[in-house]
Amino acid sequence: MSELREAGASVPAMTSQACRMAAAFLEEPDCVYLVRGATCGVGFPFSQVPEDTFYSVENYVSEEHWPAMQAEILKEKAAGNVVEVRMHWKVQGISAVGIVERERKGVIKFRPVWDYSIPEDVGVNSRIDLVKEKFSSVKDAYSLLRPGLWMAKVDITAAYRSVPVAARYWMSHVFRWDGEVLADTRAPFGNSSMPGIFTRFTRAIVRWMQAQGASIVGYLDDFLLIGSFHEVQEFMWLLHEFVTFLGFEVNPDKCEGPS
Repeated sequence: MSELREAGASVPAMTSQACRMAAAFLEEPDCVYLVRGATCGVGFPFSQVPEDTFYSVENYVSEEHWPAMQAEILKEKAAGNVVEVRMHWKVQGISAVGIVERERKGVIKFRPVWDYSIPEDVGVNSRIDLVKEKFSSVKDAYSLLRPGLWMAKVDITAAYRSVPVAARYWMSHVFRWDGEVLADTRAPFGNSSMPGIFTRFTRAIVRWMQAQGASIVGYLDDFLLIGSFHEVQEFMWLLHEFVTFLGFEVNPDKCEGPS
């Protein structure tokens, strides 16, 4: 937490209230990993670049999308998620940043995406030793369905951006924008290890909900509840309360049901 403050970054809600996660996941197999990640930031198996290696990759944001990207970066800076690199920080390289445009219910939204796949030989993703994680699938949800049951979906807002990254990895998450060299202190889109890391939080939430009696499937930041109308309604409210308790934020626009 002190490293975040010294860098001028914000402290994630899950970090400031990590004791809640520790209490909720006391019997959880991943308890130590999750609480340490919430407190000190998550990390990943990663080899450093050779001492004399430095790379810089140009961004690929079109002139058309530049204003939208500028707005997103300013938003990230204002939130304290990205910070300006200090002179004494040893930067390994500068990665490219791009932007993804999505439309939902007639509203166009933009999301910054960091490309850590290049350069292919020394880029961040090429130096990550990926740990294989099992993800939930449509088959898992299908196995819970029965005639007459209801469903509901709960979605976490900016799920990755709720998770801090350990300070030792900030120098591998560096990019240049509008004349500034910036470091990302939160879990970024584009790092190939992040889906596996985040799914460990998802699994713990699912197991906790199952212990309360819920019929639930979780895939990254999406959760599907299945049951009678009143069961789904009750567990939808409980899940909302629980993930908020842990330091996440629910996206009401993407929550649906019971239906």
